[in-house]
Amino acid sequence: MSAVADMERRLHEEADPHAGPDAPTETFGVVASDRPEAIPPSGDRRRPKAPKPADADADADAPARPAGRPTAAVPRPAPGELLAATGPDLLAGLGLIALAGVSWLAGQTALAVVVLLALGALALWRLASFDWVPADTMMRALTAGYGFAVLALIDADDANTPVRRVRRGGRYAVWYALPGDPMVHTAILMPSRGRISLTTSDNLVIPALGDGK
Repeated sequence: MSAVADMERRLHEEADPHAGPDAPTETFGVVASDRPEAIPPSGDRRRPKAPKPADADADADAPARPAGRPTAAVPRPAPGELLAATGPDLLAGLGLIALAGVSWLAGQTALAVVVLLALGALALWRLASFDWVPADTMMRALTAGYGFAVLALIDADDANTPVRRVRRGGRYAVWYALPGDPMVHTAILMPSRGRISLTTSDNLVIPALGDGK
């Protein structure tokens, strides 16, 4: 025991020569540090935001640019298109004129006058109800305004009768094909005065090419 006490006394003298035998010794659990105590920062700690690009606000304020206008213009009918649309009516009118001429030559003047009056009334009625566009003109307008090939124009109320005239306010279906696409697409045609619009079966408007003029 004396050897152990002598060793402890020597260790204390080497650490602190003026320390007595009862002075507390430094333990390995206590590590002296010259660093000051950490002071928690005051205020909210927020991550700095990245600056916005200069043109971000300009793009946000700019109005949305549509891919195209919702309608396309209908051009004026060509003489051949008008002739194809009114062919049966013209033939009926020529038949009535021939009947009136024959009646006049046969001495049946009253019948000839009645036929001519009926022909005039029919012509005036056709002019008063002129709210249609030849089907060939409408197909040409669809090709120019939307850029696809029109395969068929079908009347929704009478699908078995070929469409010769497209009337304003009518219901028509358009079968068309896109360039490079073998699938046949269907759209709903809504004609108005001088303009046309196309919609899909999901009630989505198909935009026209360009400015729609």
